[in-house]
Amino acid sequence: MDDLLTGANTIADAVNLREEVINTMNSAGFVLRKWIFNEHALLTNISNNNDDPMFILNIDGTAVKTLGLYWDPRTDAYQYKISNRNYTNDLAMSKRKVLSTIATIYDPLGLIGPVIVTAKILMQKLWQHKLEWDAVLPAQLKEEWGNYLEELTDIENIKIPRRIIGVENNNEIEMHGFADASICAYGACIYLKATDEYGNCTARLVAAKSRVAPLKVVSLARLELCAAVLLIQLVEKVIPILNIKIKNKYYWTDSAIVNPG
Repeated sequence: MDDLLTGANTIADAVNLREEVINTMNSAGFVLRKWIFNEHALLTNISNNNDDPMFILNIDGTAVKTLGLYWDPRTDAYQYKISNRNYTNDLAMSKRKVLSTIATIYDPLGLIGPVIVTAKILMQKLWQHKLEWDAVLPAQLKEEWGNYLEELTDIENIKIPRRIIGVENNNEIEMHGFADASICAYGACIYLKATDEYGNCTARLVAAKSRVAPLKVVSLARLELCAAVLLIQLVEKVIPILNIKIKNKYYWTDSAIVNPG
């Protein structure tokens, strides 16, 4: 059984949700063994009745790994952790080691899209050179990979709020989707803008997606169209799942080909 990552707008709703989850799992003979909350009041009345040695009740609020990401209950924010493996000075750097390291960067929502698309471009270059799995990288690729690794650990300083609606008692929510392309790659991202009754607003990144340009030469105008299609696909996949009433949807691009008006 995997982790369940959820939440509620109030403590009372969270307590009810907690009890519903416990009862539902108990009805099927499953006992929940790991609990982490960002509100201490929700930790009450939870005990290890079966003396399960694997039972975990996170009280100190330390960051925990859930669904491939790290969640800090104290700030209610997502974080990223990079493996300690460092091949920057590895003289025998190979395609196998590069791809192994890239595979450890798990970003299911695309929240660190620029980091991921850079890795995808590097991977494409490795395939273009038709290297054997354990062949040493050419000097230029090795230098490019080393520079990437040196900056990669900086993503551990990124903290992304888990709550995508950043205001209380919001009056309206807007979706803003962005699409763009370059000769190397194209991508799209979705933001939710929430405004409260006093006019205060927040904008939070919800999800993003990127793809490298195909090896066959394609015009930039065509890649801009690909980015627009990717944005539409991302919106159709993500927005219905959120189950949030959205007043207006806006799609943004700087391409006159995509948006002739």
